[in-house]
Amino acid sequence: MRLRRLSYARAGSPPEQGEIIALDPSQSRHAHKALRLKPGHCLEITGPWGIAPGEVVGDVADGAGLSLSPSDFSANRRDIVYVKITGPFALETSPKGPALALALIKGARFDWAVEKAAELGASSLTPLITERTNPSGLGQAKQARWVRLAEEARKQCGRPQPMRIEPPTTLSEYLAGSLPEKRFLLDPDPTSKPLPPCLEAALLAGPEGGLTDEEKALVVESGFVPASLGPLILRTETAALAGLARLTRPD
Repeated sequence: MRLRRLSYARAGSPPEQGEIIALDPSQSRHAHKALRLKPGHCLEITGPWGIAPGEVVGDVADGAGLSLSPSDFSANRRDIVYVKITGPFALETSPKGPALALALIKGARFDWAVEKAAELGASSLTPLITERTNPSGLGQAKQARWVRLAEEARKQCGRPQPMRIEPPTTLSEYLAGSLPEKRFLLDPDPTSKPLPPCLEAALLAGPEGGLTDEEKALVVESGFVPASLGPLILRTETAALAGLARLTRPD
């Protein structure tokens, strides 16, 4: 059974084996309320140095000399969780996930898609500007929000590497860039071949209303194979996430 994971990051070198660390408030809340961790529970700590085994501890001394015991583990101290590093950090090389290109969607649905794409193992996400998308409102604040959502999702699901958020780009600029050898275009036509499992691939999901005929022809000419997810017509974000789940499914 895979151990539960929590995230810890700080500047400089990684914590040493035997060192006791204090998780940040958000990770501590997740440990308490979602994972229900208690002193003595084992877990994994992820960070920029890789992954290390750890154990939740109840007896620690903080900088003020306060000793915490199991009885007051979740009292005072703002519910901060303390973890003892029980082994060295080791870099984990995860399989490279699919590179998702998703046409911009109105409202909060794109935010939701960013979060779930990170959880499903996408290596990157490129917001696409097509003829049937409205690029208004794009700016550094919105892009920073997507990066933050992807990072929160990374911590939630325990993936060691973050999902890269590319700058919003036009379809033609995207197709002219460096892309994986295997490329798939999500196609609502059920006569298209089913999308196959493939970890290292580019996956393109068009906008609401679909790509124009000219855009689709350009995408196909760029090496993308039209692929179907079945007979039902899905929303853009649903199709993108279903496609990611299909690509990352083991053979």
